[in-house]
Amino acid sequence: PPPGIASSSGSATSAAVGTTSAKARPTRRSASAAPPAKRHETSVDNSSSARQLGLPNSVGGRRPTSSAVPAQAGQERPFDRMNSLVAHLLNNLTSSMRFEGSLNLDLNEITMNLVPFPRMHFLLSSMSPLYFGKDPRMVSRGFHQMFADVLTQGNQLMNVDPRGSTYMALAFLVRGSTSVSDVNRNISRVRKQLKMLPFNEDAFKIGLCTVPPKGLPYSVLHLANTCAAHHMFGHTVRDFSRLYSRKAHVHHYT
Repeated sequence: PPPGIASSSGSATSAAVGTTSAKARPTRRSASAAPPAKRHETSVDNSSSARQLGLPNSVGGRRPTSSAVPAQAGQERPFDRMNSLVAHLLNNLTSSMRFEGSLNLDLNEITMNLVPFPRMHFLLSSMSPLYFGKDPRMVSRGFHQMFADVLTQGNQLMNVDPRGSTYMALAFLVRGSTSVSDVNRNISRVRKQLKMLPFNEDAFKIGLCTVPPKGLPYSVLHLANTCAAHHMFGHTVRDFSRLYSRKAHVHHYT
């Protein structure tokens, strides 16, 4: 055959090969695109099965959410007991401003009577009965036993032992149906166990509120300006000195 025909037949052959290869490429791309559709169907099946089993949405889904499980109703969460103690303390401290009583106390009276010197204004608090949560669910304490409990180490809201320390001033905030004579009788009984300043032996402040806490007949909140606070400050200074000797966390402030 002539050279022109041979070249034309060769170009036609190459064009046919190119056309065949061009047609084969979409076939390979479609074959590679098939698996994602199967994965999507699998994820949909997993999510639907997870919903049937009552599992969270993150189980079997393609984009899992946070792994934290929300707290159920009635389940105790972190710091619930500490927050409950603080709530009971503030509730008893401000009860005289919210309810009627024969001898109510104001916050200004507490600071004025319990702080004999300006720099000695650290008050230690204790309560009786000492409980957590909204419901006491405990054996009710007798009224006379409450005054003895608030002076022990187990009822203190700070990790200090007030026994043996010198008291500069004390306050007893009582809630419940009681009289001033009953409170004075109990104070005269417990003051024999206290070490008071020689020039301020009668530094007792009384507060009476006729409305008791919910679920309790009585409650006593005790506030004391005592030298036992130096134990807490001593622990704080030792912990700080131990860290500062290693220059720990100093780079945040330099």
